[in-house]
Amino acid sequence: MKKILSLFAAFSLLCLSGCSVSVENLLSPPKLDEEQSAIYEALRLSKGGDVHLKYPVSGQYRSAFVVENIDSEETDEAIVFYEASNVTDGGSSLRLNFLDKQNGEWVSVYDFAALGSEIERVRFTDLGDGGTSIMVTYSILNSSDSATSIFRYADNTPQEVYKSRHSYLNLLDINEDGAEEVFLINQDRTAGTASAYLLGWAEGDIFTVLSAAPLNEHFSECRNIVSGPSDDLGYKGIFIDYTRTDGALGTDILICSDRTFTPSKAIPEQLIHRTNTYTPSVYSQDIDGDGIIEIPATSPFPGYENHVRSEQVNITHWYQLASAGYSIKQDFVSYMSIRGDYMLLIPSRWVGSVTITVSIADGTAAFSRYDSTTKEIVEELMVIRALPEASVERADLTGFTEMGRSEKTGYCFFIKNNTESSFALTEAELKDYFRILG
Repeated sequence: MKKILSLFAAFSLLCLSGCSVSVENLLSPPKLDEEQSAIYEALRLSKGGDVHLKYPVSGQYRSAFVVENIDSEETDEAIVFYEASNVTDGGSSLRLNFLDKQNGEWVSVYDFAALGSEIERVRFTDLGDGGTSIMVTYSILNSSDSATSIFRYADNTPQEVYKSRHSYLNLLDINEDGAEEVFLINQDRTAGTASAYLLGWAEGDIFTVLSAAPLNEHFSECRNIVSGPSDDLGYKGIFIDYTRTDGALGTDILICSDRTFTPSKAIPEQLIHRTNTYTPSVYSQDIDGDGIIEIPATSPFPGYENHVRSEQVNITHWYQLASAGYSIKQDFVSYMSIRGDYMLLIPSRWVGSVTITVSIADGTAAFSRYDSTTKEIVEELMVIRALPEASVERADLTGFTEMGRSEKTGYCFFIKNNTESSFALTEAELKDYFRILG
């Protein structure tokens, strides 16, 4: 207990002093097993002294020692991440060393300088040649970008076939052939431009860029990427939601064909999604469960058109691509709750004639018929109330009907319906249009 308290005190003093604290500097490294000890000793001998091990911070592989069979031989190979005290090649002090077994003994065969300051994650995958490619991603000091090296290992020799800095990177099997492709976004922050790339092994045993496309000129930061069916014809798309330079959210779509993509020109420039206190961030997704990805955009409810953007309550329009990505169609419109925990589909008879009043304190969203000529509320139609589960027993819920509960958020939902109005929703419509999301 005294040791624990001493460690906590030291950690607190370091934090208060404003110094950056590494867990590796405070905690003893885990005890090495027999194989790791043999690998460490082989690395230490090749470097002429002790080395400081480094650990990936995310992903499947969290050890400084990654032992895998990454070539056609029967024996395993090892990759060790470490920090060198004396660097003679002018590269980073963060290193990765490849070791192989020769005559039953571990031997260091190659040493690489890392592209960043910390190891984010390590991945092994088939990128189109039927073999194993090694991907190592690093974080970069004082930057939101990352960097990735891709290696192939054959004949006891690792080869770095690609390296790049990027703001986003992930693996996608866009043609569903069992092999993955590397999808990344590169940003030139000086020029204010961004482009998307698809990479993989191609014919002739070449690792190359399979496809590339510029992104919107207002692209500022990637927020969400999802891939899936883009229309009812079976075309697949990559949907890129991003923050624009004006603060709104936009969407770029890349239509996939085999192992390439082309930008869809169907999204008009004004099709954007604005967020504020009353409108949550929502991204492209299959929001209605029909198997096709929808794209969100917002516009003010009637009566809010002349409000400043921070005070507008918005309708969310959901669009789908059509005609193989050459056109776009509106699928439906909805009200998304402030917290994004429920959605109400807006019936066509409400569009342009019904507005909303939101109370954050009461957790209510009141829907009313609105006269656009007099700019007045004519009649209240329905109130949705969302309450923390702990508050339900104390709340006055006279006239409300419970519609469902969300275990994740601990909220209860109640709806009061005025059945005398021609604009009122029927009970069947309520059940169909009201969706709990979280």
